[in-house]
Amino acid sequence: MSQSNEQENQQPQPEENIENTLQTEENTTNTPDENPEDGKDALAELQTKLEEAEKKVLYLMADFQNLRQKAARERIDLIQTASKDLIIDLLPVLDNFEMALASMEKATDIEAVKKGVELIHQQYIGILKSKGLKAIDAKGQPFNTDEHEAITTFPAPSEELKNTVFDEISKGYKLNDQMIRYAKVVVAQ
Repeated sequence: MSQSNEQENQQPQPEENIENTLQTEENTTNTPDENPEDGKDALAELQTKLEEAEKKVLYLMADFQNLRQKAARERIDLIQTASKDLIIDLLPVLDNFEMALASMEKATDIEAVKKGVELIHQQYIGILKSKGLKAIDAKGQPFNTDEHEAITTFPAPSEELKNTVFDEISKGYKLNDQMIRYAKVVVAQ
């Protein structure tokens, strides 16, 4: 029994080990009280690092502000010049209309004038189609509120014509599959 008591006394308890380790570390580290110059150097180094970090933050904030202003300017430019490509493509149509108007005053052949206007119309439609415009075919189609706006209704002449578009007042259009103008129609009820 006496041997086991001695062994228990000889083995350090875990709490004692932690306290001994902490005391040893405290004795080996330099504290500002022991070396005042080391503390001043460390403080100066920390202040320098803080000043550098503050400068970096200021530069980043300035860069971010500049980026936001640049993005806002680009957005305004995009909005102001969004239709530039379309206008450039339509200028030849305008030129052709002006030539047609000038030739109408001197023309004696109405068929030639008519043919010229039809060609200009085809050119105009071609440009709009190339930009994504699509006309909606309404006449004779079932009435669809997603594409048609009923201007008026009238009694259907037959049962199979009920709820169909009888006449189209103005065409409807989609731009890249998005409705931009509903077709104004007369519906048979």
